[in-house]
Amino acid sequence: MTTLSQDIAPRRLVVAHVVKTLSVGGVQRVLLEILKHTDTTRFQPIVLCMERRGEWGEELAANGMQVDLFGREYPWRHVFSRKMLGLWSLVRWLRANRVDVLHIHMPKAALFLILAGKLAGVPCVVLHHHALYRDHHWASLSPARLWMESRVTRLADVLIAVSETVSACTRETFGLPPERIAVVPNAGISQDPGGAAPQLAAPCPEVPAGAKVIGVVGRTVPDKCFEDLLDAAPRVLAREPDTQFWIVGDETGNQSVRPQLEEQARRLGLEKNVHFLGFRNDVPALLTRLQIGVVCSRTEGCPNTLLEFMGAGVPTVVTDIPSLTIVVEHEKSALVVPLHNPERLADTLVRLIQDPALAQRLAAEAHRASQTYSWSDATAACEALYQRVLSRKGKWPGEGRDENPAG
Repeated sequence: MTTLSQDIAPRRLVVAHVVKTLSVGGVQRVLLEILKHTDTTRFQPIVLCMERRGEWGEELAANGMQVDLFGREYPWRHVFSRKMLGLWSLVRWLRANRVDVLHIHMPKAALFLILAGKLAGVPCVVLHHHALYRDHHWASLSPARLWMESRVTRLADVLIAVSETVSACTRETFGLPPERIAVVPNAGISQDPGGAAPQLAAPCPEVPAGAKVIGVVGRTVPDKCFEDLLDAAPRVLAREPDTQFWIVGDETGNQSVRPQLEEQARRLGLEKNVHFLGFRNDVPALLTRLQIGVVCSRTEGCPNTLLEFMGAGVPTVVTDIPSLTIVVEHEKSALVVPLHNPERLADTLVRLIQDPALAQRLAAEAHRASQTYSWSDATAACEALYQRVLSRKGKWPGEGRDENPAG
C-alpha cells in the first residue's frame, strides 16, 4: 500500500522571470539561455513582459511557454496613482500563478517589482543586475528616490551580479556587504557541439576576395563607443584597403545613436566598407564570417559579445576597462587597447590582419578560456540560490512545504 506522499508528485516550483521585453537584446539573450537550461523537472519557468513581448517572446509563446504581457491599463511607467493600481494588478498575477520565485531582470523597476513580490507573498524574490547602473539609472535618481531604492533592494532575498565589477558597484551604491550578492557570470551563445553549423537568416554584405571582416555586435547606444571603430577605420583602410567593417545590432527609442554613426560613416567616406546590419537573430552564423571582433565599450556588466567572440574562436581587440580585462589577458587571449584611442585601435587591427599566426594563437586561447563559462553552470547556480532561500523558509519540496494546497 502506497502512502499519499508517494502517490502525489511534488508540484514544480513556478519561477516567474520579469523583463521589459523579449525583443532582441543582451539581457533578453541571457534570459533565453536561462530558460533553455532550466531544470524543468523541478522548475516551471514563466515570463512576464512589462512593456511588450517582442520577437523572442512571441516565439517562446508559440512553442508553448507562458509569456504574459503586463496589463496595459496599468503601465508601470506612469503617475503614482496609476502605478499603485498596476502594483495590485501585478500582485494578483503573482498570486494567480502561484509564483514561488520572482526573478527580476529589470533593476530600473526594482522598487515596483520587489514590493509586488513581497505583497503577493512570493517566498523567493531575486534581483538580477546585468550591467553597471551607477552612471546611468542610479545617477539620474534624486537622493530620496535612491534611498528608497536602497531600502527596497535590501528586501530582495537574493541579489545576482553578472561580474565582480557589477557586484562592487552595487555594494558601494547601496552599502551592502559582499555576502548579500552572488556573482553568476554570463556565457556565450550556447551551441550543440554535434549540431549543424549555424545558418544565416538573412543575406550578408558581399566581401571582396581575400578581404578581412572586422565586426562589432551590440546595441547602438553611447556606451558601446562604436564611433571609435569608425574613427579607426580610415587608418586601417590606408594600409588594408579591402577591409570590411560590420556593425551588428540596433536600438529602438531615443537611446539609439545609429543615425549619428551612419552620418559619421558617410562623412568619413566609408560607405563601401562599413555596413550596418541592424538587429539579427543569426549572430552565431555571423560570427563564423568575422576574422576579427572588437569590443570598444566604455562600460560593460558581463560582456556577452566578448564571450561570444571567444566561444566562436574570433580573435578580439578590447578596451582596457575592468569588466573586459578580467575576462581576457593581453597578448594571450585578446589584444587590449586604451579606451577612446582610435590610433592604437587601428594599429592593433592592422597588426592582427597582417599577422595570421598571432590571430590564430589568440583565437585558440580565447576559445579555450571561454569553456570556463557555461550557461548550464550559470543556470544551476541560479537554481541553487532559489533552493537555498526556499529551504531556509521551509518552502522547498520535502521540507515542510504544502505540495498541493487547496484552491
